[in-house]
Amino acid sequence: MIEIVNCKKRYEDTVVFKNISLTANRGDCIVLLGANGSGKTTLLKALLGIIGMDEGKIIIEENHSIGFLLDDQLLYDELSIENNMKIYCPLSRIKRRQRKDSIKRWLNYFGLYGYRKKKVKNISAGMKRRLSLAIANLNDPDIFLLDEPFNGLDSEFQEKFTNLVRDKIHDGAVAIISSHNIELMKPLANRWVNLNDSQLSEQQEGGVAL
Repeated sequence: MIEIVNCKKRYEDTVVFKNISLTANRGDCIVLLGANGSGKTTLLKALLGIIGMDEGKIIIEENHSIGFLLDDQLLYDELSIENNMKIYCPLSRIKRRQRKDSIKRWLNYFGLYGYRKKKVKNISAGMKRRLSLAIANLNDPDIFLLDEPFNGLDSEFQEKFTNLVRDKIHDGAVAIISSHNIELMKPLANRWVNLNDSQLSEQQEGGVAL
């Protein structure tokens, strides 16, 4: 479903990664490990088409919906929770007649519906993360590209999010998730890869090198 083929990315004189390849199939939940600054977010942005590669190619099977969360995800502070959701509906290619129901469904799921009229600038960091996850699920995606999704979540929503992704993976979705929280990822992951020194390598569970 997703294929990374001999990709290279550099910024001026700095090589972020080079000659990296990875295939993600239906039912895969791949945890992307690596130190801060190793290029994990850059790779996720490349998969989303936000940035281009200097070499190689990325192939994503057509006719799939993508849910994404980036650590610098754009939320509009002066708008309400609900209006932030509305802005992302057309970007998520949700048909107009389905938008109201989708917004209500995911705000309810992440415990935000009762706060939907509050401006984003007036909510906590944890609520902002739940809003970003609600936005990521607006189009009921079958591909998840997520950067540190557990950051700021309390245990209730860590469990809800885990159950959500586990069910989607069981139904044939694909997830590539950057996370430092190995324990929280263990119930989800079937593969672990490490991005380090500009190279991508497959790992055993929990990041122990093969």
